[in-house]
Amino acid sequence: MINQNLGSTGNNSPSMVLKNSAEMLQQSFTNFFNQTPTQEEQQREQIQNDQQEAAKTIKSIKKLSLEENERHLQIEKRKEEAFKNIKEMFPDLDDELLQDIVISKEGDVAQCIDTCLELSG
Repeated sequence: MINQNLGSTGNNSPSMVLKNSAEMLQQSFTNFFNQTPTQEEQQREQIQNDQQEAAKTIKSIKKLSLEENERHLQIEKRKEEAFKNIKEMFPDLDDELLQDIVISKEGDVAQCIDTCLELSG
């Protein structure tokens, strides 16, 4: 019985406690430093995902800008054609007045005619 107690007391000796503590500390450091690259990888992946998302957004904005520009050009062409038609129909009205009407009606010939008829009549 004394030998058993000595054996168990020997496992809890100060040098064993220090050794176990050192091993636990070493394991903690190992775990801590092994997590950092994983976190860095996650951050890199997040940055890459954010950059890809930003690139998609920029592409969408450019596409919308091109579509908006196309729409704007179509409206301007429609306004020019409407002005020519309205000018032929209402030669007595001032050009600036006709241009203002065409602009306010965004080149819609029917609406321009209605407005010009109201002004003429």
